[in-house]
This record gives sequence, C-alpha cells and structure tokens, in this order.
Amino acid sequence: MRPAFDPLADWPGNLPTVADQPYLQAAKRRATEEACSKLPGAAQLYCIERWLEQSAAATLLADLLACVVAADCWNARAVAPRGAQHDDAWTEFLRARLELLGAPFQSALTRWAVLARIPVQWIPEQHVRAQVVTGLKSGGLQAEITELRLVAPFAGGHEWVRSQCLVGFELLRDTAQQRTMAAILYWKDTITPAIITSNGDELRVFGPSFSREGRTLKENELVGADIVESAIPPLTWLGHCARAVRLDGWVWQWQRGRRLRHGGHSLVPA
Repeated sequence: MRPAFDPLADWPGNLPTVADQPYLQAAKRRATEEACSKLPGAAQLYCIERWLEQSAAATLLADLLACVVAADCWNARAVAPRGAQHDDAWTEFLRARLELLGAPFQSALTRWAVLARIPVQWIPEQHVRAQVVTGLKSGGLQAEITELRLVAPFAGGHEWVRSQCLVGFELLRDTAQQRTMAAILYWKDTITPAIITSNGDELRVFGPSFSREGRTLKENELVGADIVESAIPPLTWLGHCARAVRLDGWVWQWQRGRRLRHGGHSLVPA
C-alpha cells in the first residue's frame, strides 16, 4: 500500500531559528513598500507598516520553512531531520531554502497584512461624509447628505489578494497529483503555510495550523495560493549507505515506522 503523509513521522524538528535573522526585518520593510505602492492611500489609512512590525512574521516564516523541508524530504523519500545538530550539507541546504523563501515570504506578508487590515470596501464612508458636510458648512452652505456612494479605485481585502494570486485550486490539484508540495494558502481572512498532498480527487493539507490528520481542501474555501518549488535534500550517512545497496526505500519506510510507533505530538520535534 502506498504510504500516506503523516506529520507524526514526516515533520522536521530543530530547524534554525528565524526570529533574529536580518532578512526578517528587510522582508517587513519590503512588504510595507509593496503595500504602499500597490494600495496607495489604503496602506497608510489602515496602518500597514505598524501592523507588520507587530505581526508574528517570525512564526509564519518558521512554519513555512518546516513545511518546505517536510515536503522536500517526503518527495525524496528521506526522513525529515530531527537532530539538534546538522552537518555542513544540511546547514547549507537549510540556508539555501531560507534564501529561496525570501520573495514568496515577502509577498505573503503583504497579502497577510491586507487580509487582516484593509476591508474590501476600504474607503471609510462616515469619515468622508463628515468631511463633505464640514466642507459645505465652511462654504456657507447648509445641506443634508441623504445618499453617498463611494467607488474605490481598487478593492482591498480578499478581493485584492485574489487578483494577486496566479495559483488557483485547479493548479494546486494538478501539481499535487505529481508531487507533495509546500504552499502558502490564502483564505478570506488569513494565510496558512501548508503541505498539500493528493488523495484521489481530494486535496489533503497538513501543517502547524491543522491537526495530525490534516483536512480536506475545498475549492470554494481558498482565495489563492503560492507554491514553493521543491528541492532535493542532502543524504545522511545512513541514506548514502542504503542507496549504495539499493535499500533506501526500505530504510525510509523502516525509519518512518519507528517514528509512528514512538508516538508523541505530531508537530513537536522528537
């Protein structure tokens, strides 16, 4: 029987911390610049810069890295690392993966801020109404505004995020049929780093925001997604030995079996 992804066996542990990385602040700054450029007026009105500075961006990046490493290892049929120390090859691999995440992570921060802060109809009608009345009074005119319709030059919230995402449900399903993938999923009010696998006609998603069993992804739930390109992780010494004698598939299943029998929390390092 074909093995199925299970966070209890396939989730990595002891990945490098990201909270003190200099590019974390750089990503927040670039996300603010992107929001101000693409949503002029709205980004300042809803204090995007302050929200990003106070956001849990480090947690988002750490969760995304964990999903990426887990997907890479699954596709390579190698158990995800859980040791406290990594050799030079693994350290370099993780550094390269973090660098590759720079662009999608920055875009994710921008979209997260828009989802959290900027409404779809983002022009505050009551504020504008009050300004119009004040302006009329200052000109010596007395008027009662019975109807005011404001048309924003662009939508905010999930409608804006939808317009920015090139990946929809169909592409997710097609890609998942070829390989397990790490992705950033955009919902109507938040974002979620996840691992996506194919289960027949269904998509199953796993990650820190879900239970060990994951959940079935439905088409009408998503606003959009970003897929992270996969990479081939380095082999451990046991992996090299097993591949040399063509037992790498058996060793992978044996190691996964040990983790499944060991039990424990699915998203906490063993």
